[in-house]
Amino acid sequence: MADWQNAPMRYAVVRRPVRTIEINLHPVVAGALALVFIALLAWSGATTSYALFRDEFLMQIVARHSAAERVSSAEIARLRAEVQRASSMLLVEREDFASKLEVLSRRQADAERRQRLFSTLNTGSAPLPEDGPDDGLRLGKEARNAAPSGIRPDAASLSERYDELERDQKAALAGLKGKIEAERDGLAAIYSDLGLLSLPAAPVKAAMGGLYIPFEIGMGRTSDDVADLETVAAESSRLRAALDRIPLRSPTPGMPLSSGFGTRTDPFLGTLAFHSGLDLVAGPGTAARATAAGTVVSAGWNGNYGLMVELQHDHGYTTRYAHLSSVEVSPGQTVNTGDIIGRTGSTGRSTGPHLHYETRLNDVALDPRKFLKAGEKLN
Repeated sequence: MADWQNAPMRYAVVRRPVRTIEINLHPVVAGALALVFIALLAWSGATTSYALFRDEFLMQIVARHSAAERVSSAEIARLRAEVQRASSMLLVEREDFASKLEVLSRRQADAERRQRLFSTLNTGSAPLPEDGPDDGLRLGKEARNAAPSGIRPDAASLSERYDELERDQKAALAGLKGKIEAERDGLAAIYSDLGLLSLPAAPVKAAMGGLYIPFEIGMGRTSDDVADLETVAAESSRLRAALDRIPLRSPTPGMPLSSGFGTRTDPFLGTLAFHSGLDLVAGPGTAARATAAGTVVSAGWNGNYGLMVELQHDHGYTTRYAHLSSVEVSPGQTVNTGDIIGRTGSTGRSTGPHLHYETRLNDVALDPRKFLKAGEKLN
C-alpha cells in the first residue's frame, strides 16, 4: 500500500495535429451580422444607462414640468391682474362719466330754466353764444350722447361751453333782476303813496295730497340766481296784480281836466261848493273805461248824477262814472281794467258833455288825481 502511494506519477502526452476551420461569409451577411452585433451592443448600453440613470431622468423631467407650470401660473396670475386692473379702470371711468353727466344735466336744467324765465317775463332772451338760445338744449343732447371712452375731451369741451353760456345768462339775469327790483320798489312806493298799510301777501295754496317723501336738505335745490329772480318777479307780479284792482287808470285816457276835486264855484249857483270828483272833457259818446278791475254795483239813473255806473274794487274802493249818455254794463257784472262801462254825455246836473269821475274809500270821496298820478308810474 505504501509502495503504491510513494510510487512516482507518470504522464502520457498525446499530440494531435491542429485542425483549422475556415468559414467564408458573404460580405452582406457579414455586414448584417456586424450591424446586429452593434445593435445588441447599443441596446445593452442603453438598457444599462437607463437602469443607471432612470431616476435622474425622471427627476429632470419632473423639474422641467414644475418649472413650466410655475411660469404658466405666474403668467395666468399676471393676466388676471391685468384684467382686474382694466375692469377697475373701466368701472372708474364709467363712474366718472356718470358723475360728469349728472353735473352737465344739472347745468343743462339750470340753463333751460333761465331761458324760460326770459320768455315768461317777456323781456327777450339773454345774450347767448353764437349757436343761439337753443344752444343749451343742444349741449344737453351732446352730454347725454357722449361715450365713456371720449369723456375727457367731450366733457371738458361741454363744460367750457356751459361756462360761457352760464356767464352770458347770469349777466343778463343780473340786469333783468335789477330792472324788476326797480319795478317792484316802484310798485311798493305806490302802495305807500296811496296810504295802504300792507303789501299783498303771497298766496298760500292748500296741499291737495300726493306721495309722502320726507324732506332732506338739498332737495328741490336750484341755482341761486334763478331762484332770486323768480322771487323778485313773483313779488313784482303780485304787487301789480293787486294794484290792478285799485283805481289808478284814467277813465278817459288822453282827455284833459276841466274841473278838479275840492272847493270850487258851482256852475249853476255861482257860490262855493264841494266838488267830489274830477270833470274830464270828453265829447258825446266817448268811451268811459273802468279804472280798475271790479264788480258793477249800480248802472242806471241816479239823480243829479244822471246816468251813472258805480264799481266796487278791492280794499274798500269804489268809483263812479256820471253824466253818461249810455250804460253798457249791468249790476253784478265783473269788469276788467280798461273795459268800456258806458259812453260820455251830459245827463243829470250838467252844463255840457263831459265825464264826472269819483274815487271813494269806504264811501268817502278822495281826490282821484292822487290815484291817477300813481297810475302814471305803472306805464
